[in-house]
Amino acid sequence: MSVQKHIGWGYQFNEFACFPSTHLKIIILLIIIGLEAQLLGIVVGKERPDLEEKKDSLVRSIADGKKKLVELEDEILR
Repeated sequence: MSVQKHIGWGYQFNEFACFPSTHLKIIILLIIIGLEAQLLGIVVGKERPDLEEKKDSLVRSIADGKKKLVELEDEILR
């Protein structure tokens, strides 16, 4: 007897199979991109602190919105 269960698939989820050497290169690339974003934030913070403050405010607002969305989805599903 075989039991099948449907698993929901999110559109933002991607899975890739790759060799360990390729996996290492991808990890290094993601680290470099993250460091570049942090460096850009530091530079913008020095040259245009108003823009950096506005970006931080928008990031917090987006995070709060996502949290509220999850709470509302959970409430609807109950």
